[in-house]
Amino acid sequence: MTALHSMLRGLSARQTAIADNIANVETPGYTGKVVDFESSLREALASGGQADVAPSTILSTEQALPNGNNVQIGEEMVNLTATNLSYELAIQAMTAKFGILRTSISGQG
Repeated sequence: MTALHSMLRGLSARQTAIADNIANVETPGYTGKVVDFESSLREALASGGQADVAPSTILSTEQALPNGNNVQIGEEMVNLTATNLSYELAIQAMTAKFGILRTSISGQG
């Protein structure tokens, strides 16, 4: 459950960063944001440690356009779709986990 919670926090942070990027796609000099949490979560799970990891937001290293903005709207839309699908999958996994717990507690099933 801790890993799923960390995943949801990371995906939520990514959704926020992508929304900021899309909102500023025409802002001269704006540098896009990128959120990473998968590598930290993967390491925590592999080491058997606490899977409660915080997402990190960094600035994008993509090449800037002539106006100094480095947001590529096509990439952002693809990232937003992938992030939303991952978020939905994590919610379904958490719902299934709670369903198993509910069945175990009630003794039915």
